[in-house]
Amino acid sequence: AKASHSFDRPAAAAEAMGRLDISREYLPLSKTHRITGQIGDAFMIWTEEGTRTFKASLCSKFSNTKEDYCVFNGELVTWYSSHVPDLEPEREYFESEEIQTATEIF
Repeated sequence: AKASHSFDRPAAAAEAMGRLDISREYLPLSKTHRITGQIGDAFMIWTEEGTRTFKASLCSKFSNTKEDYCVFNGELVTWYSSHVPDLEPEREYFESEEIQTATEIF
């Protein structure tokens, strides 16, 4: 009987990367982008200019903490990169003083 010797390339690469500390996780943290939420398969990415989405399948998790991160413009976008978005107390969220609730609509 002939023994089957298959080489598991992904496992070997992962083992070598762990041994040599080679990882995208060592990129610099973004100073402009921050993960602020997740809806389904999309991360909400905040910037001063506005919020955009990244597909979660294009992002990854840190190998040691399992926290989410995305790579954008050669930088790590995480839940703690950039800074906490400022609250806007002067922002008007409703144009009318009459706010309909779900019980009033249905």
